[in-house]
Amino acid sequence: MDTTAITDAETLAAEMEEYSSGSAAAVLGARIGLRLLPRCHDVFAYEQVARYAPGYVLAVFRYMLNAMVCAHSWSPDGTPTGPADPFSTLDAVRSSAPPTDVAKALIAESGATPGFVEFETVLDSVTQAVGNGRSYAVGDAARAFRSESEWEAVRIDLAKLVVEQGRTRDGDSTSRARIVRSSEILTGPLWPEGMPEEVKLDWGRVRAALDADRADWSFWIDWYEDVLAERVRNWDLLEAIVQIPDEDWTKGPVHLNWIVAGLVEDHSRNADEIPVNAVRRGLKDNRASLEAQLCALYLMIDEEIERIRGMNPADEFETVQRERQLDFFRRLLAAVAGLRDALPQKGEPTLEEAQKVVGLLKTYLDLFRGWPRENANELVDSTCRVAIVGVCAGLGGLLGAPVIGASIGATMFGGKKIVDAFAQVFKANNP
Repeated sequence: MDTTAITDAETLAAEMEEYSSGSAAAVLGARIGLRLLPRCHDVFAYEQVARYAPGYVLAVFRYMLNAMVCAHSWSPDGTPTGPADPFSTLDAVRSSAPPTDVAKALIAESGATPGFVEFETVLDSVTQAVGNGRSYAVGDAARAFRSESEWEAVRIDLAKLVVEQGRTRDGDSTSRARIVRSSEILTGPLWPEGMPEEVKLDWGRVRAALDADRADWSFWIDWYEDVLAERVRNWDLLEAIVQIPDEDWTKGPVHLNWIVAGLVEDHSRNADEIPVNAVRRGLKDNRASLEAQLCALYLMIDEEIERIRGMNPADEFETVQRERQLDFFRRLLAAVAGLRDALPQKGEPTLEEAQKVVGLLKTYLDLFRGWPRENANELVDSTCRVAIVGVCAGLGGLLGAPVIGASIGATMFGGKKIVDAFAQVFKANNP
């Protein structure tokens, strides 16, 4: 797909009109909003509006988290299927924002539009894109772009869409787009060419202000930095947060963030659980990508088996360890083949099919927990381990089960290197 002609709001809007699937607009709209979020930093910068800052920023975070979860819930050719509703959170942003007359006074005083005012101008468009799948709204939201980096990021997102060619009854050529890797787009790098310096500075100002606030903002800082760093996300936790009742959100950051911290703790306790419904949705939305990743994983493991078989052990101890690694990888190869064969080939995946895949995934994780660690660094190629962790992280993202990549990464590397391993492979898979 050639996206080089997309250089402004008009050409983006015209391109989006080619896509009949609302999921395309939903995903792109959410990512545009996420890229613009740091512009709200100005609410901390002016003494006249500083008292509004904590409540306003909480409403902005709530809105953008809601938009991202809503976009994630879109079926490729349908409508949002999850609990998120960006329309319900739009009013919350506006009601907590500094009053219009104060904002106008700031503009008159400084001669420039504060970033938080500029950010608010795109919220209607993002809401229409994410909540209703309106293609024109994606172009409207992009009118706030300031740099070529922002346009390039959108072009890269667009290139991940697949256009299916068809014909009408009259024989005219038509185009219909569907997102085959919606989870990959949402969990892919927000800035594939590197975060622009201006955005980096804006986010640094937001983070510094939140760190200095009396409320605990650690979840929100971690969440947005996960978005920036393309880390695997716990979608079940995010869905639970967007379902916190309105009355709790209106009680302010100290109260709300205490509730969020409790949800984070609860979901950490259940981190090894693989959600059947999320897996079922992933099987439907990402069928082709799952099969491709499992085939790639199969080839990686097969090549590593051949590499280890070709090694010449120096003594009896190394011989025993080599055989243990070979036995482990052979059983792993069989497990991957079983997972690939269990993928539903057509139609809506049934609950039974999803449960079967969950069972196989648990077997797969159990295999990794029994990975022979002794002498592993010397026997198993580190590039192979990075690749396996990365592909498994990708599989977990596609299936809505991030525990897969995290558990395997902890086994093969230990926690310290997991994020680096994820990042290396995601960048390689998303050039």
